[in-house]
Amino acid sequence: MKTAISLILAATLTALGLAQTAIPALPLATEHKKLEIWLGDWSYESTLHESPLGAAGSYNGNYTVLPILGGKCVEFRGEETGTAGSLHWVETDSYDPVNRRYRWNGFASDGSINDVTYSFDGPVAAYSGTMTTGDKRYHIRGSITFADDAQSFTDQREISADGATWSPLSEVRATKLTRVLAAAVSPEEELIELEKTWAAAYVAADVKVLERLEADEWICTTAKGEVFGKADDLREVADGSFKATAFEMSDLKVQLHGDTAVVTGRQTEKATYKGEDVSAVHRITDVWRYRDGRWQAIASHLSRETAAPAAP
Repeated sequence: MKTAISLILAATLTALGLAQTAIPALPLATEHKKLEIWLGDWSYESTLHESPLGAAGSYNGNYTVLPILGGKCVEFRGEETGTAGSLHWVETDSYDPVNRRYRWNGFASDGSINDVTYSFDGPVAAYSGTMTTGDKRYHIRGSITFADDAQSFTDQREISADGATWSPLSEVRATKLTRVLAAAVSPEEELIELEKTWAAAYVAADVKVLERLEADEWICTTAKGEVFGKADDLREVADGSFKATAFEMSDLKVQLHGDTAVVTGRQTEKATYKGEDVSAVHRITDVWRYRDGRWQAIASHLSRETAAPAAP
């Protein structure tokens, strides 16, 4: 009998597998495409008001949002530290076609749960729902307002114990560090985009972006044969030892080898190092590794092509 049941299960699973294979992937609806506004690596800081949850305080954190299920949902994974200690959290956002609203379901390491729906009106996402913490459930509501370029947003949130009397809970300010492209975009296109983001970070002296893109073991060999690592790079950008006014990437080509990629190209930079003009054109080779849901650079090599033209 056990063998017969096993055969029936095997046949059923095989049929299901064939049925699933026969169903083509549907193109993303406009509503699903709107979820792409969340994609990327973000940093945030928040101010907490005294509320039913406790005393006033503040916290800082980072999170990454990636597309899942072919882009029909997005997944958030973050961590934060602040007045109340450290916290890890995950969230999944999806679209509910019946109620025509988006839904976020969030879970945190302190046991709290968020069950919230929201809708977009231009750059504003208005939301409402519940937060369960400990043995109590609260009502929450608020609005998230994106900047015109969608690279930052503010979140104003309120809380209520009974759904009738509301008080301020928090203000959050978030900034996108690196862009994560939609699920339909190829790894090659994403890596080219990341190369350009990396270059722009040097011009903006944005250490947070560099920190996210460069793996801890990243090492760079310069055209002079000098070798330096991530800590050196972050320090010299932060203290102004290296200053770039232009950083253009071109002729970029990507070779994929499983979870490793090699990017070659041409790098034209106008920059100074400790006051000395180091403007030049280099041929570059960057090695990237895909892990923890994102690409990080693990090694770079520069070969000097020629001196860059002097600025007019």
